[in-house]
Amino acid sequence: MSVKISIVIPVYNKGKLFLKPLESIATQGHRGEFECILVDDGCTDEDGKLCDEYAARYPDIFKVIHQQNAGRCAARNAGMDIATGEWIGFMDCDDAVMPDFMDRMLEYVGRFDASIIQFGYTRSNLRGWFKRSRVASKEEFLPFTDIHGWALCWNKLYRQAFLAANNIRFYEDAVIKEDEVFNIWALSLSGGMQLVPYIGYRKYDYAVRGLRLRTVDQLRKADLAFDRLKTHLEAIGVKDDGVYKMIASRKESNLKDISHVSSPFRQWMLKIRKALFSLRYGRVW
Repeated sequence: MSVKISIVIPVYNKGKLFLKPLESIATQGHRGEFECILVDDGCTDEDGKLCDEYAARYPDIFKVIHQQNAGRCAARNAGMDIATGEWIGFMDCDDAVMPDFMDRMLEYVGRFDASIIQFGYTRSNLRGWFKRSRVASKEEFLPFTDIHGWALCWNKLYRQAFLAANNIRFYEDAVIKEDEVFNIWALSLSGGMQLVPYIGYRKYDYAVRGLRLRTVDQLRKADLAFDRLKTHLEAIGVKDDGVYKMIASRKESNLKDISHVSSPFRQWMLKIRKALFSLRYGRVW
């Protein structure tokens, strides 16, 4: 039986939260038709051992890569390099997929000729309380500028042959907004994506999620990644003005973020929230 879907999960120091994606994948049906690649990105807690434990327990599902810490983008690229599925998806190591995820996605990849399929998602807080959902109302193919959630990677499946043919990868020096860069690149060449009316992913928003460290240096690296992408798309002959307008829009938003993060008040609030997180969860974010 051939592998249809590969799910890549970069793993780094999530502790007990890492059990959510592991269990949600391990309990899926259609064994043999999907695989999950766990990329231990230099974990300093027990997550690396947990990867090996699940690979030993479910050898037909999990593969493990151990590497020195290189960041989420490098981990995703490493997973893509060994993926054998016809389609590739990505998960964060503290989220989960729905119990019928493989049932539904195997149905969709068998029906559509698109290079990218986007499904819906729901957001929950740490206790699992529902916050909101985003899902298409019907099956349709749309250009990415018309679609909510186009910038996210964990709500999509990508045809592996399409990514390989166009050498589409994550820029490893982009620490944040890497999903936006990756998807603009992919969607500018695919022409759009197939939407399906199915909620397949559960995104967990933690109590202090907003303290993710968006430093000025990281934002400037994101800005350089957008410039690099623009140069690449021009070089390969992409003519769609909408694509370049989108890049310009994201760069403008990025500059606003730089201004916001640079303020002394923002820096002070960040320190407060980091301290609260450490007190509540017993570890540093």
